[in-house]
Amino acid sequence: MEQLSLIKDTRITMHNKRIARIGSWSIVLTLLCLLTQCGIADLTRHSDAYTFPVQPGTNAWQQLGSRQEMLAAVQIPEPQLAQMSTAGLVETVLQYPLAGDMYAHSSLQRGFNALRRDFNGLAILLDRPDAGRLLLQHYQTIDSAAIEAKPTNLEQGAFISSLQYIETLLAQPEILDQLSSDERIALLRHVGEQRQIRERLSAIYGISGTASAAFLAGRILQYEQALQPDDAVAQFLELGSFINEGVIETIFSAAATYTS
Repeated sequence: MEQLSLIKDTRITMHNKRIARIGSWSIVLTLLCLLTQCGIADLTRHSDAYTFPVQPGTNAWQQLGSRQEMLAAVQIPEPQLAQMSTAGLVETVLQYPLAGDMYAHSSLQRGFNALRRDFNGLAILLDRPDAGRLLLQHYQTIDSAAIEAKPTNLEQGAFISSLQYIETLLAQPEILDQLSSDERIALLRHVGEQRQIRERLSAIYGISGTASAAFLAGRILQYEQALQPDDAVAQFLELGSFINEGVIETIFSAAATYTS
């Protein structure tokens, strides 16, 4: 029973700390595979979305001999990328097979920066002027309570990871800048609703499962000039590093006041 409790506690800590402590790429590859199978919500299939020909967990993936070969295998061909609709690109980016790499870094923002550097589709998406609107539309379909239907710890962990991925993506200045004030407030309200669900399911989500929601909410509030952060909150909103519950409460208290 003590060992099972330790496994459960580990699932709800920051994924990068867990991965570093275990020191095993087999865990990372399992998470990467599950991220493509246990998505945050059903994506509307667009005809021009890219289908990654090689996926973690497949025999073809096992034949790749280096990290560089893995990265090369999941790039979108440049001619196809240039012609892809933004809707197709959103779908493609959210299905990126190496999205789990974000959790091998010391903070959400550092991990995201590494993804942006390594994946050509993500960099292009951030430059699309309608990306913010489409990401908002997709995020508003997300229900954090769906994690209750995930039967295993690994599937629940993959679900949390995919939530952190899209919330960190939405928190980027390029995306927030594309949204109108009304759209940012609508986004803030939805992320607040998701936080309430995660609080109810705190035994599954823990602090780390709420951290990306606080990261997104806090950055929206900063953009709206509705938050005067202390040093701890300001540091968190810069990088999305591991935090305590007090920072989360400060952010969501300000969000509730602003949206009331």
